[in-house]
Amino acid sequence: MRRWSQLYGWGITSVQFDKAVRSKPEWPEGRLVAVSLVAYLHPARGKSSLQRSFDAYSTVIARKRAFAGRDSLLGGGEHRLRLIDGIKIEPCLRWVVIDLEANCNQAPLDVRDPNTSPHIEMFATVALHTHWANRLGKRGIPHVHFSGLQVNARCTGDWQGVPSAVGLPNIGRYQLNVEWEQTVLPGYAVPVLVKS
Repeated sequence: MRRWSQLYGWGITSVQFDKAVRSKPEWPEGRLVAVSLVAYLHPARGKSSLQRSFDAYSTVIARKRAFAGRDSLLGGGEHRLRLIDGIKIEPCLRWVVIDLEANCNQAPLDVRDPNTSPHIEMFATVALHTHWANRLGKRGIPHVHFSGLQVNARCTGDWQGVPSAVGLPNIGRYQLNVEWEQTVLPGYAVPVLVKS
């Protein structure tokens, strides 16, 4: 992540990284639980913290060898992507622990919670844990919804979409899609923040 910050101008200092390294949590028990260091970037150049953080992780993910593409609905700025009600982003560098197989076969709308639903943390996890992302949809590893976010999927202001990371097991790659938040999709999980 230090390299990404330097390469893409995220503005995270060595002091911040050193402090984060010293506070890394223990890896928790669980088959599909991840520890991720997440950069919530400061607003800049007319972009909010959410949009700037999304753009930063999207750039990193797009350069991964196993990345197959992104739904065109996951772009276009503030009028296309927002946090669910009750979530606020404070710019910082922080560790999170995410249960990546929680809420299997449930609709994101039914289980989302502003205290436990990951948002930018999921983009960071996809970027950091490529080994896991490459196996989405294989051997019991569920595809995942990012339930702390909403996508204006029709550009009509209905905000019924949710970003998802979906594996393409036949070719060993993954992509970022937009799914409907009220739909139950077999083989999908709605991850939760265990610790942040």
